[in-house]
Amino acid sequence: MSESYHEALRYVRNNIDTEVTLIHLAEEAAELACAALHLVRSVNGKDPTPKSRDAALSCLYEEVGDVLNTLDALDIGEEDEVLRSREIKMVRWSARLAAMEDDIDE
Repeated sequence: MSESYHEALRYVRNNIDTEVTLIHLAEEAAELACAALHLVRSVNGKDPTPKSRDAALSCLYEEVGDVLNTLDALDIGEEDEVLRSREIKMVRWSARLAAMEDDIDE
């Protein structure tokens, strides 16, 4: 990230308390969920949306950025606990997918 990003991050961290930042995270996470749903709707056509796939994908990227920025403001993301949790959950997810494939093959 650029120096201007780090300067802005320091400013945010020094001027907004944790409670307000957590509220912001919840709002951004909700917007990310909505953006993901809009992308699904734009692709599958089962519940049409006026957004094109490209517009919906752009919104998803924007919301991912907002969530990541808010996590940066909270200084959350690269801690060992987070990285361990991500690894455990990814392994669990892949195991569930593999088990589902095994059930289909039987």
